[in-house]
Amino acid sequence: SAVEPIASITVAADIEPSFLALGPFHLALGMNNRAWFYLMGETNVDLLRDREYLGTVQDMQVNADYCAVRYEGKIQLHVLESEGVVTEERESKIFPETGKSDVISTMALTPDFLIWGTDMGGIGYFLLEDWTIVSEFKHITGIKEMVAEPGGTKIAFIDSKNQGYIYNPNTDQLVLVKDLPESTKKILWDQSPVDKDKLIVYDGEAMHTFILDLDNVSGATVTHLGQTKVPLGQFPILLYAGEVSLQTQSGKLVKVTLSSHDITHNLSLIHI
Repeated sequence: SAVEPIASITVAADIEPSFLALGPFHLALGMNNRAWFYLMGETNVDLLRDREYLGTVQDMQVNADYCAVRYEGKIQLHVLESEGVVTEERESKIFPETGKSDVISTMALTPDFLIWGTDMGGIGYFLLEDWTIVSEFKHITGIKEMVAEPGGTKIAFIDSKNQGYIYNPNTDQLVLVKDLPESTKKILWDQSPVDKDKLIVYDGEAMHTFILDLDNVSGATVTHLGQTKVPLGQFPILLYAGEVSLQTQSGKLVKVTLSSHDITHNLSLIHI
């Protein structure tokens, strides 16, 4: 939990996983083209099933009901547990849809959307509830990586020219992140509803804090608020209310507050 500590659960896996995905109720572990799905209880984890895919898994993400798997330029979206959850046509779907030759290079799965980027600059939003594509956008060059804001209402992405942008599908608004470090390793959105317009960019040595103001009357802005040094051997994995959880080399978690957090708190008061 990001807010309060809870007891940890140990999972005995039969393999040394090369990828894993964690959702609200499920854990997936896998290697090559195979994954094992577990249902998480209060104190135990039970194996549900295992599954094979048509290519080596490059990325896997899980929400409450669905799993998205990216392999060989495609995404397979499928339900985690089919009993009474969905109709048969919503069991599984492959992207890109039939007839499209797009090569999918990155994706994000949120509670409501499956979002993807392609090597030709396409960005697509698939609304799970309606089982249909609701938004498509064409960027000038390929999409390398993307991270969705927790609700999926905005995404941050890096293109093949190493430029960073914030994209809002509701308005088709695209805002350049001017001070994005060239050596960006990871982008994390703040998971707190209060701080949902803040994100950090990790460049291998420090975390750079940015704040979005997409409703500014003089034009949307992404402002660099400062940076926080990351100790050697640590890696940021979660941002919540200005506090970053970092994984150490021994696998333990440590927390650090962003140097910019007091400033961003004051800014949020000004905006009210």
